[in-house]
Amino acid sequence: MELRVVVVQEDNCWTAQCVDYDIGATGSTLEEMQRRMAGQLRMEAACSLEATGELFGGIPVAPAIFQEKWDDCDGHSFDAHNSVNENVSVVSKLCA
Repeated sequence: MELRVVVVQEDNCWTAQCVDYDIGATGSTLEEMQRRMAGQLRMEAACSLEATGELFGGIPVAPAIFQEKWDDCDGHSFDAHNSVNENVSVVSKLCA
């Protein structure tokens, strides 16, 4: 499974939002946001697997605006979070 994450910087805050599920994180630096997002994704994966038997089961899709941001984003892709676990990888796009 591959998750898509939109990353934006606004003022002194970095924000990451998963496109496939409504999971996000913020940080005052890119590195802090990356650590928080990786932790959030790992936690949500583990909790949802335990609760529903499915990775990210029961977590709704992110609002459509994030899919639109992903589609419209010309920013470069980068491996911000590498992988959540052996079954889940993450691709991030840095968007304006």
